Amino acid sequence: MIADTSGAGKLLRYAAIARTISHRLGPLLDVLLAGAKSGNQDLREFAESIKRERLLGATEIVRQVIETGDARPGLDPDHARDLIWTLISPEVYQLLSHERGWTDDEYQEWLARSFVRELLDERRPAGRPH
Repeated sequence: MIADTSGAGKLLRYAAIARTISHRLGPLLDVLLAGAKSGNQDLREFAESIKRERLLGATEIVRQVIETGDARPGLDPDHARDLIWTLISPEVYQLLSHERGWTDDEYQEWLARSFVRELLDERRPAGRPH
């Protein structure tokens, strides 16, 4: 992902990474996050740590996309970061995959389209280096 020179390429790879993490950790995170909501202090701290790490990752992917020059004109990096942070949350994955029955392929494809639609300049050809 880091080596990819296009914003679209970075976002497509990031969607694949988010899918892999969600698939592997989703069931465990469901249990741990439910425990955090029940008041267990250690699990609450764990949940906050996950949120912070997810925010760091979202911040970094937005920074990388902006550096490619492919970002939508006027893109607010903080707003973009918040969108990415929300879209890759364990709660969104759980809702779509467990409650609505989406496959991991469907989740990844939706995530990638959402990233591209929200962050990229639609006037530039997708996936092409400058």
